[in-house]
Amino acid sequence: MVGTWLLIFAGCASMIVNKNNDKVVTLAGIAFVWGFTVMVLIYSVGHISGAHFNPAVTIAFAASKNFPWKQVPAYIFSQVVGSTLSRLQGKVNSSDFRSSNNLLAKS
Repeated sequence: MVGTWLLIFAGCASMIVNKNNDKVVTLAGIAFVWGFTVMVLIYSVGHISGAHFNPAVTIAFAASKNFPWKQVPAYIFSQVVGSTLSRLQGKVNSSDFRSSNNLLAKS
């Protein structure tokens, strides 16, 4: 769940930064952030989860008989929860959300 959270948070944050700052990150920069985040996650927590940061990876491993099918639902559930929590935090941190919500408006 933590790996998926970080992957979605970093990737989507790079797109928000690009949008809010006159496209300074560029498409290549956004692709680099996604790829670099995957690399960092594989090296740092890949030994814990087998680098299952995406439901497609989990299903592919199970289909190739490198991962037990009985664990697939739990992994996919954790990945969906991690990505959902990440996007909720990204939405709260986004200036678009703060400006449209009186409770979180900038001072």
